[in-house]
Amino acid sequence: MLKKSLIAVTVAGFLLVMLTACSEQKKTDTKLPLKVEQSVKQAFPEGKIIKVKIENEDGKEHFEVLVRTDDTLYELDLSSSGKILNKEITTLEQEKEESLKEKNEEKEELVFTFDGDETGELPDGWASFKTGKGNLGKWVILKDSTAPSKPNVLAQTSKENFGYHFNIAVAQNTDFENPEISLKFKAVDGQEDQGGGPVWRYQDADNYYICRANPLESNFRVYKVVNGNRRQLASARLDIPSKVWHTIKVKNIGNHIQCLLNGKLYLDVYDETFSSGKAGLWTKADAVTYFDDFEISQEESESGSEDD
Repeated sequence: MLKKSLIAVTVAGFLLVMLTACSEQKKTDTKLPLKVEQSVKQAFPEGKIIKVKIENEDGKEHFEVLVRTDDTLYELDLSSSGKILNKEITTLEQEKEESLKEKNEEKEELVFTFDGDETGELPDGWASFKTGKGNLGKWVILKDSTAPSKPNVLAQTSKENFGYHFNIAVAQNTDFENPEISLKFKAVDGQEDQGGGPVWRYQDADNYYICRANPLESNFRVYKVVNGNRRQLASARLDIPSKVWHTIKVKNIGNHIQCLLNGKLYLDVYDETFSSGKAGLWTKADAVTYFDDFEISQEESESGSEDD
């Protein structure tokens, strides 16, 4: 008797679920009334209806319809008689910008301390690239007792490359329009070059911005690399000891680039070559450099930007 009751309840429950699903299916598979559809087609004969939603306010039914033309989206609000009550226009370029903005808001700040990553390997989500001749650099997680956040650092350890060769490690899950970047670095070794710094608005291995500090040359500089060619934007002559930790901070809001070393602003320039992109780390030639506490955040646009 109990078994039969359970079967009856199960069947009844199944039927209830099926009826509910059918009811919900009818609500979501929305078909426009003829008058509304004709009104949309008359207003946008070449448009394609992307989305339809029924709203009910004070007992009156109206329709929200999304229409796409070649390069524009139209969000329409129509009455049941087909009258267009409201229209919002968005170009595809605006849609892309809004999508980028939403992505950046989702990852408002990223912090890499490298302390949870496996030693001897490049961290998950990072990739190695190079600009110029030679082989890829060797980026690995190492333990360092002097690390600002112990125990690990991300290090570029290869000494085999010379001349016009830039080692790059890029955090792949980054795409910032107005980044503020902070990192700590320690120049460990290098006969031809030492030090390094962040890359940002990275497009590919031949196109990006770079700010770097070089203990061998005693200078702090910001560059842009375009089609593989590096161009200096600004430079400051400084004493930068090797084998100690330093902090580089970069803000690039619109076309305004500011670079700080150990809390002091030294480089302040305007350039609009790149508008957004990934972020990562950079060294040159045979420079062995340790990095830690790499932080990236999205900043608000500033008014009054100038042309370069």
